[in-house]
Amino acid sequence: MDSPRFDGAHSDSLDQAVDIADNGQHSTPLSWYVVAVRQRSEAKAMEEIQESLTKAGRLDALGELYLPTQKTWVVERGQRKEIEEPVYPGYIMVEVRMDIDVAALVQSAPKVRSILGVDTKTDRLRPVASAEIQRIKDALLKGKGLSSGAVAGMYEVGDVVRIKDGGDVFDAMEGAVVEVDQKKMRLRVSVPILGKEATVAFNFDQVEKVKS
Repeated sequence: MDSPRFDGAHSDSLDQAVDIADNGQHSTPLSWYVVAVRQRSEAKAMEEIQESLTKAGRLDALGELYLPTQKTWVVERGQRKEIEEPVYPGYIMVEVRMDIDVAALVQSAPKVRSILGVDTKTDRLRPVASAEIQRIKDALLKGKGLSSGAVAGMYEVGDVVRIKDGGDVFDAMEGAVVEVDQKKMRLRVSVPILGKEATVAFNFDQVEKVKS
């Protein structure tokens, strides 16, 4: 079965998915997707996704929910304390049998913002390679830092993007990506301001690729 087709990967465009030949529960293989969620609510978002699929009777479409974390030290009330924090704040990895219904259920979770990764040539959600997810897991297991990964690969310098969450000033503007910060999952976009080009920083989930 084909992957859902989207004109953007957020809830407003779910109704534009087409060419879903079959919603059979086992006709699509498990694939990984990056999901943008509210920061500091990553674990809660995973609970909500599982609950949403369970209530709809589609739990069989869920493979794994993964939040990459690493240990770090913080100082609280003068005391040094070791904690675990997300490697990619505001993002989780979801392994599902993706179809239009599953996409809608994932995005119905209150803490979910959007599903990332739209192929601009096909308008379909583009899964992340399983090998990339395994690379992240292996690196964290061995205690290695991560400077790039599945989320960072969503955008490249030169991509044309449309700003979908930029407030009154930048909403719906289009511009070219001039810089990608893989560690912070932010990019800088060249946009026209008062007749001049300026670069403005956005999070990955604040923009979407424009079809070439």
